[in-house]
Amino acid sequence: MGAMSEAIFAMLFSLTFGFVKSWPMALCCLCIAPFMMIASTIAAKVENEEMMNVKAAEGSEEESDDEKKSRILCADVIQNYKTVASLGNAGILLSEFDNINQRRATNDIKKAKGFACSLGLSVGIQNGIFGLLYLATGELMAAWPDYKYTQSD
Repeated sequence: MGAMSEAIFAMLFSLTFGFVKSWPMALCCLCIAPFMMIASTIAAKVENEEMMNVKAAEGSEEESDDEKKSRILCADVIQNYKTVASLGNAGILLSEFDNINQRRATNDIKKAKGFACSLGLSVGIQNGIFGLLYLATGELMAAWPDYKYTQSD
């Protein structure tokens, strides 16, 4: 709630200040503001989902089957490390552990691709908006130069 009210007051202040100093530029910013809000909402949603996934993974009491198998397998390997029987089965245990980790990595890669695409889209929109604002500033300054500030005395 605090961040939202801070953003609203910052936008109101900046628009007021903008209309006082340069009304054409303020109009450009006002037209582009909804796109910036949409991009910020996408970025916040993606970051919130990622934080929830991390918290769920850290604090979850329920383990997936692969996590249980991996934990049990590691415990068995550690318990039987010094015995002769485990030395003969090292290749089998390592290959089974590798298979479990490969399945988990595949799921993690799918999640990471979705996260990267969403975050890339929102950051791309924001940077594109900044580029449009820079372009608008140049065009407006060329169309309506402020002679009062640019002329030397």
